[in-house]
Amino acid sequence: MYWTATTGAHAVTGAYWTGWGEAGWQRGIGYPKGSVVCGLYGSGCYQPFSEGNIYWTAATGAHAVNEPYMSQWRLAGWQKGKLGYPLEAAVAYAGYKTVRFQGGTMTRSASGIKVAYF
Repeated sequence: MYWTATTGAHAVTGAYWTGWGEAGWQRGIGYPKGSVVCGLYGSGCYQPFSEGNIYWTAATGAHAVNEPYMSQWRLAGWQKGKLGYPLEAAVAYAGYKTVRFQGGTMTRSASGIKVAYF
């Protein structure tokens, strides 16, 4: 159970706990600000955090998406679009940060975000 004055008290358990750790805990996507919500496309669920959300499906596991990736994912059609659900949180490599999705990647550099589809 985690509490802050701005987010209130919320539990993080199971796959969402693992996804929160993968995202860098509080420094990565902040504190939980709600409970798990299910009923998304493809039997997906998510838990909201102060700096992003953790999305889960049985096929993909639980992985965080935060800004600026969230805005680009929305433009790409969320989980119903070509990208699908995330397969990992943002990973830093050689000055870039990349989020891998079922159908492609989003890579952030100083010049912005590039979306590449598989």
